[in-house]
Amino acid sequence: MSRLALFLLGPPRIERDGVLVDVDTRKAIALLAYLAITRQQQSRDTLATLLWPEYDQTHARATLRRTLSVLNKALWWCTSLLLFLLLRLWVEEDEPRAQAYQ
Repeated sequence: MSRLALFLLGPPRIERDGVLVDVDTRKAIALLAYLAITRQQQSRDTLATLLWPEYDQTHARATLRRTLSVLNKALWWCTSLLLFLLLRLWVEEDEPRAQAYQ
């Protein structure tokens, strides 16, 4: 199994087995860091407001969806339970399919 590491001291970065994982936005790393540090479920509205306070709620939520997609694509190889929890359980979904994960 691959080892995922999230570094928050110095420039924030994600590494897989010692190799830098490229994500195209700093907000994607910020989102992953926030979820890892708080270790609790967050609503999409809360995360959208936290990360994009200058946007209206509709635009902020759309940007959050894109950021989650960026993380999903960048970390597709990771099967760790932590990542599963971060991206599936700790970001509350509005859609009915979310109930399958809870």
